[in-house]
Amino acid sequence: MTFDTDLHRRRLAVLFRLVLAILPAIVLAAWTVLALPAVLVAWLATLVRGRTPRPLHRFLRGYVRYSAQVAAWWHLVSGRFPNPRRRDVHPVQLAASRLPQGRIVALFRILLAVPSLVLGSVLGVVLSVTGVAAWFVALTRGRTTEGLRELGAFCVRYQVEVLAYVLLVTPHAPKLGVD
Repeated sequence: MTFDTDLHRRRLAVLFRLVLAILPAIVLAAWTVLALPAVLVAWLATLVRGRTPRPLHRFLRGYVRYSAQVAAWWHLVSGRFPNPRRRDVHPVQLAASRLPQGRIVALFRILLAVPSLVLGSVLGVVLSVTGVAAWFVALTRGRTTEGLRELGAFCVRYQVEVLAYVLLVTPHAPKLGVD
């Protein structure tokens, strides 16, 4: 994943973040409704073929990328508003090639992901606290701090890796280290 390094945040956008988040929340909710059956079909196809079909992989990768952009914007890790249509323009990007996946690993993917899901939920709490702190800092200073942005980016990155692993976008299990 890549994140933007700009720490400036517009005060009005920070102040009205809740109102501005309505549209991305609706888009993400609609995409989630479509992603649930897609991941079931992808899971079955991966069990049979050993690889997620290209259209399903592209669809699920787009869903994970937009989820990352919404999470990064909501928690003030990124100052850029999420846009589901303009993929390459947004500074929060996801690199996930379509790779072969082991059938046995795909069969037990949810069980294998349980520790990562637990850690991801803990990091979700950390991300929420970081987002609240960043909101106050950005509202008063017009920018966030490097430390808050880095901690938020770490939490978002790990949660996105968990989501990508569970949704069969990548065969690689989430890791805590940064490449």
